[in-house]
Amino acid sequence: AANRVELWLLSSFRASPGTRVALLPEGRRPPLAGITRDGEHGTVTLVGRAAGAELLDALRPLLAREGIPVLRGSAEEGCVSVEVAQAQLLPALALLHGAYLANGTDEG
Repeated sequence: AANRVELWLLSSFRASPGTRVALLPEGRRPPLAGITRDGEHGTVTLVGRAAGAELLDALRPLLAREGIPVLRGSAEEGCVSVEVAQAQLLPALALLHGAYLANGTDEG
């Protein structure tokens, strides 16, 4: 983090600290840096330099195979969001976290 301030994001899965945020040089930045959910809008969002239209195209069949239809999706540079039914928000979050971010140290 800037100015050597340590930042922790809240976990999306439980009421505790989750991912530690760190400022990394471009060459060490991961393709995807994080995932979040918005319960009000029923969206799950992946962020990072690999987030774009190609990733959105990959998310739709991955979620569909697990019985989670994508109601709407959007892709911008560095950010991909999918909208799912409210009842499927946490299963979608867990699936995408496991598929794209789980590495043994990330808590979500």
